[in-house]
Amino acid sequence: MKRIQADTYFDGARLHRDGPFLLEIENGVCTAVRKETAPGNVRRGKLLMPRPVEAHAHLFLDGDELDQERRAAYLKRPREELLECARSSLKRCRDAGIGVIRDAGDVYGINLQVRDESAREGGPRILAAGHGLRREGRYGSFLARPFDPATGQTPDSVLAPGSDLVKIVLTGIIDFKNGTVKGEPQFSLADTAAIVSTAHARGRKTLAHCSGAEGLRIAVAAGIDTVEHGFFMEPHLLGIMAEKQIAWTPTLIPVQFHCEHPECCGWDRDTVDSLQRILDHHRKCLLQAEALGIPILTGSDAGSCGVPHAAGLWAEMELLRQTGLREETILCGAVYEPRRIFGLPPARIAVGESADWILIRGDRFEPEGFEFIFQDPAASAVRHSRP
Repeated sequence: MKRIQADTYFDGARLHRDGPFLLEIENGVCTAVRKETAPGNVRRGKLLMPRPVEAHAHLFLDGDELDQERRAAYLKRPREELLECARSSLKRCRDAGIGVIRDAGDVYGINLQVRDESAREGGPRILAAGHGLRREGRYGSFLARPFDPATGQTPDSVLAPGSDLVKIVLTGIIDFKNGTVKGEPQFSLADTAAIVSTAHARGRKTLAHCSGAEGLRIAVAAGIDTVEHGFFMEPHLLGIMAEKQIAWTPTLIPVQFHCEHPECCGWDRDTVDSLQRILDHHRKCLLQAEALGIPILTGSDAGSCGVPHAAGLWAEMELLRQTGLREETILCGAVYEPRRIFGLPPARIAVGESADWILIRGDRFEPEGFEFIFQDPAASAVRHSRP
């Protein structure tokens, strides 16, 4: 029998603070949860939680590579090399106890292949977007394929076969120096709504790469399921998102990395100041979103510059804590909300449930060392550092 003592635990929907709690496990199943201080040989930690969900990642990208020229050249390598990178990223996630990964797409079909491999090997559950949809000549050529309704194309004709999700690249990327989004939205409201309607008719959730007021207005009006990034959010849009229960994956860590390591991209002082203003506004809107009851998902955009897989998720959770979000909100965004929104079985800590958990021993969300209590013989306890 295994015995675990935790100061607090998140049962999959609610945070229990009034510990310590003693949990007992026999044959991989929880047999007891009670408020008790246990002497003797017991595993001890500050927080016990089910395995989290990485709600936004690109497994085929290497977040450890910081050189911009090498990052650009990487996308021209043979597919097999990109696939091996994705497999390595998946191993990191598995070893770090991540239970579910939502891969937000690539044009090579790698996320679909790695999803199937992970399922065969008993690894993390992967929800794969296949390739996304973008406008010809606009941002996202490594993530999405062109879709142009004006040529007679229909959403059905360009959806990625076998995908679990539909990704829409609705806007361009952020111009960090000027604090704006590059270009106009890639799709009109009518075209976006048609994609969403088609995806829902096929039983697929939708996610939109989207920042900037104009693009966000389209995403919200079209009824997208999750807004990804969502920089330059407007307060009135948060009210509509709350009413429609549109989730938000804010991906703080990539922008935070640029702010803390401007030398990687050659940013000057003015650009760093602009980055800080962008982050300050983002954090303010996140606090408003929490107060309104908008589901906030923990997704790191792992694979982006300076955002390694696995470690990036913990860093994202820590940034959300520093933003001022309640710990229960963050844990719901890492465990409960993504599984609910993606239609997956819940993860619980309760008597009769499988002990598929993580015991965090150090400071929350910046664990110097943590232990995994789950039935994966290939996984091992590892140390993570903030990217």
